[in-house]
Amino acid sequence: MSIQPIDLQTLFSHLGNVGKTQSAEAQALAQQQAVAGREIARRSAEQESSVNEASTVEEGPEKSNEDGKGSSQHHESGREEDAQA
Repeated sequence: MSIQPIDLQTLFSHLGNVGKTQSAEAQALAQQQAVAGREIARRSAEQESSVNEASTVEEGPEKSNEDGKGSSQHHESGREEDAQA
């Protein structure tokens, strides 16, 4: 089975459409990557500028009151006693 001239003509006429289709697919992929990159950059900037809540509370000097006992509840009850006196 040989190639007929009409087959070649049809093949060459479709080459332009194939090129346009492949170009559109490549541009769509590049556009998707650009959108994903902007989204990652936005999330990263948002995370850097936000204050994150600590996942664990550790004991340290900021947790102890003047008598050395570490609890914010003791500190609040001490204020109430000072206010009553």
